Amino acid sequence: MRADHFLPPTPTSHHHMPQRNNNNMPQQSKEANIILAIKAIHRDPKILIRQAAKIYEVSKTTLRTRLHGRTPKLEKQNTQHILTSSEEETLIWHILDLDLRGFGPRIDYVRDIANLLLKTRHAPPVGKL
Repeated sequence: MRADHFLPPTPTSHHHMPQRNNNNMPQQSKEANIILAIKAIHRDPKILIRQAAKIYEVSKTTLRTRLHGRTPKLEKQNTQHILTSSEEETLIWHILDLDLRGFGPRIDYVRDIANLLLKTRHAPPVGKL
């Protein structure tokens, strides 16, 4: 047998394109395909979930759960986060401001600022008091 017998075939024309591997697709691209599939189903109720999933190269299960109102992973806020994104930005701004003025941010100061931010929305404090 020839050694090149074990090599994958190379496309001989531009019509023979390898299929995309859905697992290697970037998350934003997967999300865009899910949104397109949902829109297609809403536009034409005759389209089955199975058909839309195949056309847009998305999981049937994911498409079904999203059609039933499940929030995309990218939009869910991590339950481990105590501060909101804007509170985190404010805290970072204060830390960078301290550093710019030559003061190292101490952990108790950072905790106090975080607790002050949480207090404004009546959330429980973090860390030791």
